[in-house]
Amino acid sequence: MAIETPKYTLVEKRGDVELREYPASVVAETEVEGEQTDAGNEAFSRLAGYIFGKNSGAAKIAMTAPVTQAPAAGTRIAMTAPVTQQASGAKRWHVQFMMPSAWTLDSLPAPSDARVHLRAVPPRKVAAIR
Repeated sequence: MAIETPKYTLVEKRGDVELREYPASVVAETEVEGEQTDAGNEAFSRLAGYIFGKNSGAAKIAMTAPVTQAPAAGTRIAMTAPVTQQASGAKRWHVQFMMPSAWTLDSLPAPSDARVHLRAVPPRKVAAIR
């Protein structure tokens, strides 16, 4: 069975590095706290649950590649004083499944798990190493 990968236009290539242009897409995403491997496993399970039918229509959604995992981005807030510091040890990870191109944000069923969110991703340019 073939797994869908995102289509892209090659803009430029320099050695092993490619500058690619990707069209708009839709992702199912979740955020998990913990060590990278454990968090990735938990997030993968949540997102797999969504595509395997844990959604408002009990719809089965095909798996795509790649699955992305990155440290969760924070929100920029203006600097204030005083500054205090305390180690928390918390690590947050943002994990996404790209949805198959046949689905849109409006046509996808709502996730049953409130920790899974659907989001439109605008067109973008990405550097990739093959």
